[in-house]
Amino acid sequence: MLKGSIPTYYTPGYEHRARALQTFFSSELQYIRRQIPLRLAVSLAVLDPAQYALTEHELPYPTPSCGGDPPVAMMPVNWIGGPDVLPREADASDAVRQAVIGHHLTWSEASNSAYDLWGGHELGHAILDAYGINPGTAWLNEMVASYVLYAYLASEHPQQVWLIDVLEVGGRPDQPQRFVSLDDLESRYLEIAVNDPRNYLWYQAQFFEQIKKVYRRKGVVFLTALRRAFPAGQYESAALGTEETLRRLDRIDPGFSAWARHLESMPRLNPPAAQ
Repeated sequence: MLKGSIPTYYTPGYEHRARALQTFFSSELQYIRRQIPLRLAVSLAVLDPAQYALTEHELPYPTPSCGGDPPVAMMPVNWIGGPDVLPREADASDAVRQAVIGHHLTWSEASNSAYDLWGGHELGHAILDAYGINPGTAWLNEMVASYVLYAYLASEHPQQVWLIDVLEVGGRPDQPQRFVSLDDLESRYLEIAVNDPRNYLWYQAQFFEQIKKVYRRKGVVFLTALRRAFPAGQYESAALGTEETLRRLDRIDPGFSAWARHLESMPRLNPPAAQ
């Protein structure tokens, strides 16, 4: 275990990676604490496949997660855990490939660095819970966690924001998917996350594209508005439904419902039968 503001447990042999992730997590938490009133005791675990399987019983390695009370964020010791885990260079646009070259990185180096950003997303889950935001839907929970990460990078490490574009390649956002609507993700969240990770990452990529637009207009103040619109303690987690969630979001930043309709119109791969 590494001591610090975020105690970090790790599989023996991976201290260097554990220290790097601990620094990243701690910096993000310090930034958020400067922006909003927050009390959060969170730990980090950096585990190999064997130890990961002992603690995470729903999501497969190397999928990051965050849960528990107090929360523990879990990250893999590497991104090797199955076929087709990292984004493929063949799926990247010319602009993204040129950005990698321009930063003097190989595709493997850039994609590993980009996927490490998922750690900031997982910390985002703990932050929004500690701040008192109850998103009301599983999909907004995912989006807000990514918003926390994006706000941190845009403010403190703008030179790394381009890695979000590499991260998005993993979801192949321009390719047809089986599920595309927010209601699809809401009703089939675990099914998609476990059985179709590319489709799940497609949703994450769509969230980031919306986050970029909202952040330009609202900045970190968006989190304060979310706390007022989605207060903790007034309803069960993920109980509002997509329609009401969008209605509240439109009051904060008009355009969320239009964005949701755009997602629904995107090409489907083997559309599911009507229920």
